[in-house]
Amino acid sequence: LQESKAMDTSQLTSMTATDAAAALKAGTITSEGLVGALLDRIRARDEAVAAWAVIDPDRVLREAREADAQRRAGHA
Repeated sequence: LQESKAMDTSQLTSMTATDAAAALKAGTITSEGLVGALLDRIRARDEAVAAWAVIDPDRVLREAREADAQRRAGHA
């Protein structure tokens, strides 16, 4: 899966879940890229918003990579 160079972080973080699912299925974004952009957004805003009690960036990035591998293998 090749992530589109045209898709910037703000576009990724403002996508609806439906749009993100379609972009993942089409291969225009990766789970890792999407999760990375969302983690960046959380880091940038969480002090003001305090929306997360617990977040495990390593775990969610690992799961995103696994989802990408499954998709590449044709299992998603």
